[in-house]
Amino acid sequence: MSETSRLQLENMMCEFCAETIERAVQSLPGVSKCEVDMATKQVTIQHNSERVNLERIQQALAKVGYKSQPLTSTLP
Repeated sequence: MSETSRLQLENMMCEFCAETIERAVQSLPGVSKCEVDMATKQVTIQHNSERVNLERIQQALAKVGYKSQPLTSTLP
């Protein structure tokens, strides 16, 4: 089932951080799109919730050094 989730990111400082976050999230099976907004320090992820859940996405972010908190999780 397709889902769009938004996370607030902590300790994101630069464009390199945004690229690292996008690579980490997009490498997960089931993620179809990942967009980082530097101004708001938020990431929007389109993913198949049957293949990858929000907890797994947060774990991938933590593994590369970024804490995150869910903002919304909605079905299109």
